[in-house]
Amino acid sequence: MPVVSMGMSWLTSLTYDEMANGAPTTLFVPHGEVHNDLYLHWHTYTGTDWAKAFNVSVAWRYVPKTAYGIGDTGWTTYADGLWSQLDAATECHPSTSDGFSGYDWWVNLGNLGEYRNNDPDYMAPSGTSVQQQLAPNGWGFSQRKYDFIEIKAAIRVIWQDDIDEATLEAMRPYERFSQTLLLVAQPKYTLAGVQYDARGVVVNFTATDWHRSDDRWGLNEFIVAKEDLTGEDLAVTPGYYGTIDKPAGDPLTTDTGRLTLPPEAFTRLPLPGEAIQKLRIRMNTPVLPIETEWAWIEGIADVGDSAVCDTPTLTLVSSDADRVVVEVGTTHDKDNPPDAVHVAFAGASEWHVVALGDEVTLPCPPLGAPITVQAYGTTDEGGVSGIATLEVAALPDVDWITIAPVDASTGDPVRMRFNVKSDWTRSPEMTVVKLSGRERESAFYGEGGTASGTVTCDILDRSSYGDLYQPRAAFERLAYAGPCVLRGPDGERRYVAVESVGESWDTVRHVKTMKVSVREVS
Repeated sequence: MPVVSMGMSWLTSLTYDEMANGAPTTLFVPHGEVHNDLYLHWHTYTGTDWAKAFNVSVAWRYVPKTAYGIGDTGWTTYADGLWSQLDAATECHPSTSDGFSGYDWWVNLGNLGEYRNNDPDYMAPSGTSVQQQLAPNGWGFSQRKYDFIEIKAAIRVIWQDDIDEATLEAMRPYERFSQTLLLVAQPKYTLAGVQYDARGVVVNFTATDWHRSDDRWGLNEFIVAKEDLTGEDLAVTPGYYGTIDKPAGDPLTTDTGRLTLPPEAFTRLPLPGEAIQKLRIRMNTPVLPIETEWAWIEGIADVGDSAVCDTPTLTLVSSDADRVVVEVGTTHDKDNPPDAVHVAFAGASEWHVVALGDEVTLPCPPLGAPITVQAYGTTDEGGVSGIATLEVAALPDVDWITIAPVDASTGDPVRMRFNVKSDWTRSPEMTVVKLSGRERESAFYGEGGTASGTVTCDILDRSSYGDLYQPRAAFERLAYAGPCVLRGPDGERRYVAVESVGESWDTVRHVKTMKVSVREVS
């Protein structure tokens, strides 16, 4: 007759799955909901033929409701518990269900009873039941005294008198059962706007009657619209986490809370004016287990253009196959010069930060295709400018491939000139289902996917070859050089990670063949 599971419900009757698998051990109290009663459920394999009564006891700790600006509260220590001895047949409501091999029992948790106070003879005055102490105005979000409540519930079986002593002795190890239960107030977050500033992407939100400043966020999706109606998810995988900047509900200024998604949370930063098709941010708090599914900030918006500093200008200084050099100026369109200017090739992930008036060198331009340079300015106070662009004439095309480390101190560029072969494999991000016995794609996820490639070439690594000499050591260092830029004919330019470098030696031709395997990462 052991108790095999225990949980909570707002209802006296459970679904079949809840009876078979156990009632939930975590209950949420969402914003806008209120429940008059909270029920404790437990399951056994036998009924009143074995159990005469149950001793039910509960103890608890809690996190007090946080008011704005007074600091976050943590868990209290466990309070002395309440306990009641309840008749199994008349007070614990045994029930069965078709197909379920066992009994479900329930009691109103809020009505549990006598205050124990470490003294079984002490009887507390009225007004000390579980509900009167924890939720006197009902189990509701707005009525709550506490943000979170953890309850340790324990049950001991009192056996029927006619069970023989030998059986009782065998059942003694199974007559007690305990379970930790969690009640969680669940706020409703509402997206109030998205803006781009120097620190990253600022997300503003509201959360009625919720003021914890230690709430954690996790970026799950940040999908921006594309001209072809597909979406591009800019969120890194796995999701990036952080703590909010400010809670919602400041009575002196605005009800809007704020969190900042740093550049590290994105595969590339969204630009002012880009439309967000889907934003999903998972919210949690340090006092709850990290895996607790709690609340979400979700919605669609445009990335706000808070252009409060001058839009920069770009002037071409020089361009060749190895670099494009531009000078940074200002348009004076906002009468507020930027403190820093961020410059990159359009679509590239390597942004170069320089001061106003400086020249910036952009290495490894695309070859054989038009070049676009982009720039925007920022101020130390968080302002951001509009986007400046510069079109650069296409550089001469090539029939070779180069791979250059982004950090020049980690290795030298290599040029693959002889007997070059390039092999690329691309895979979309999609889900495949089987319909009518045939596999079909059910969904594509924007422009996401993976691209990996292998590039091989012959090199002449003897100094006697003169200008054609190429040391294989430069290729070998690519394996440890970190991120690289791969360029090829027709404007091919890829930001890649080198996965491996191999070599083979042809003793007949007296040349070495180098093989570089890469994966595109941006």
